[in-house]
Amino acid sequence: MRIKLPRKFLPVVIAGVLLMAMVPAVAAYEAHIINVKVRVEQPPTATRTLGFWKEHLAYTTHVFDDYLNPNINIGWRNIYDISELMGVFHANTAKNSDDTDRSELCQARLKTSCQALAAILSSTLPNGAPMPVTLSFIQLTLEGSNEDDINDLGTLLDTYNNSGHNVPIEDSSPTGTPTPDLAKAIAHIPFADCP
Repeated sequence: MRIKLPRKFLPVVIAGVLLMAMVPAVAAYEAHIINVKVRVEQPPTATRTLGFWKEHLAYTTHVFDDYLNPNINIGWRNIYDISELMGVFHANTAKNSDDTDRSELCQARLKTSCQALAAILSSTLPNGAPMPVTLSFIQLTLEGSNEDDINDLGTLLDTYNNSGHNVPIEDSSPTGTPTPDLAKAIAHIPFADCP
């Protein structure tokens, strides 16, 4: 039986015949599946705790001056001097410098500010871990008035600050020994008073 097709179908018919002719050749090859697993090792990243930054005055000053051009904006305060930074670290959480009680919001803000400053300092280390939130998020949260959000941020940053404390810092300046008395002596504590 012969079937007459219009000429316009000729390319389709030829392609079909060629495809059918190739089926046995393709079927002769075995299928091979290769599973490849790639594991990318990230170098360990360093962080330091609030206590480290609060007590290692010389090293904290080095990081603040050399890596942060000395300026840290945490939303409710803009820190330009190591004495202001130490003032936040060493301020009494419950009381302002004039011995008046801090509000609950102010207490939350101060506690979280300390964790935020430690995180910012850690993240600027040559092998510092990236922060879990952006600096602008920290600023907006700390200048806000939602105590729960501020406390949640403090908890998150505390976890971050403790995450790489056992990883050596890759910096040409040694961390030195703690000098808590000297750090507290230069602290401008009224700077951390709540308005």
